[in-house]
Amino acid sequence: MQPSICVLITQTPYGLVRAAEAVRHVNGALSQALAKQDGPKRWVVVHRPSLADRGLTAADLVDGIELTDDAGLAALIAETQYLLRF
Repeated sequence: MQPSICVLITQTPYGLVRAAEAVRHVNGALSQALAKQDGPKRWVVVHRPSLADRGLTAADLVDGIELTDDAGLAALIAETQYLLRF
């Protein structure tokens, strides 16, 4: 089993450095993982209720984003080996 990393961004990106730091960590982790030809699966998951709280819909996101509910997010966090929370 390959190591798994979940970067959980819990703060809005505006006015705080946390979201930018999270993206920097993701880029670093991916650059190391991509050195392997059989690199890990990579995807972006957005918590649907949080999206709605901000007045956004799936149509506001770029292609390839997976939406999840509370149970799906909890399962993703429970299954990951390394969790970085920003």
